[in-house]
Amino acid sequence: MKAIVRNPAWRRLSLAAAMVIATPAWAATTVYAMPNCDCCDSYVKYLQQNGFDASEQITSHLGDVAKQDGVPDKYREQPMGMDTGICHVTKIDGYTVVGHVPAQVIRRLLTEKPRNIRGVILPGMPAGSPGMDGKKMGPLVIYAFDDHGKSWVYTKI
Repeated sequence: MKAIVRNPAWRRLSLAAAMVIATPAWAATTVYAMPNCDCCDSYVKYLQQNGFDASEQITSHLGDVAKQDGVPDKYREQPMGMDTGICHVTKIDGYTVVGHVPAQVIRRLLTEKPRNIRGVILPGMPAGSPGMDGKKMGPLVIYAFDDHGKSWVYTKI
């Protein structure tokens, strides 16, 4: 009878290789964030923990970044005591992701690659959303937007 040798190191290596193969390699992810914003830092860490190669770029002109990326006026003009109504803008693979959008929504966007969508946004800073403290109080409504300033419900989580 042949003895079966179990090698835990080999098993861990195989598992790691399977995870790399199963996780698509997304393009570099840049999160444009307000200075001294803890939830922006938390969101970058959240993206990194979810397989995104995310880096943070601090800016005091987030409204300009959002406008350049076609974020509709109605989302950019919400008062938050800053120059814009949004907390951070993420650029990834040609799309703009605004706010605390969950990783599964970003993966869906990058997998489907819809041509009529410029980006997605989770308005405000809902409690319990990625990077935000607190308990989630209801579904997160994520909107898609196009190059013409039109927006519509993309998904609810």
